[in-house]
Amino acid sequence: MTGARAADGPSAGEGPQRFVALECRVGLGRMSVATDMIDVLVEYAVGVRLPLTDRISYSVGAWDGDVVLSISVARGERAAAGVTSGLVLAVPGSATRWAFEIVAPVGLVDVVAVSKPQSTNARWMRTASLARGGILQFVDLRGLIDELEHASPRP
Repeated sequence: MTGARAADGPSAGEGPQRFVALECRVGLGRMSVATDMIDVLVEYAVGVRLPLTDRISYSVGAWDGDVVLSISVARGERAAAGVTSGLVLAVPGSATRWAFEIVAPVGLVDVVAVSKPQSTNARWMRTASLARGGILQFVDLRGLIDELEHASPRP
């Protein structure tokens, strides 16, 4: 699954940013992600969820013979290994195969602008203005993965 995105994209922070995003149910809420980051929507096996930061947890999973690092921003704990739904991501140049856990896809939305980050602790969490009117939380997956790949290990 691929989608169109303006050349400067949601990570750029300024200028026109019209692009297509997938609206998803994540935990009890809804969020959107740029479609150009999505390789495929699948169910895949995962281990126990482990905390990474206050807002992010992760688990190691397996899909189609690949090991994936599955990221979750949903509150709540998964008590045991199992199967989850998620977006296996297309991240050129990354040594890691990433996935982003969702409850279910809702549909495609046309994003006309993305706000600048409101928090330095979650620069990847933004607000998208939609062409149909209204706003929706937007997860800048490119920014989130960049932050995770360049984070210093915990002591």
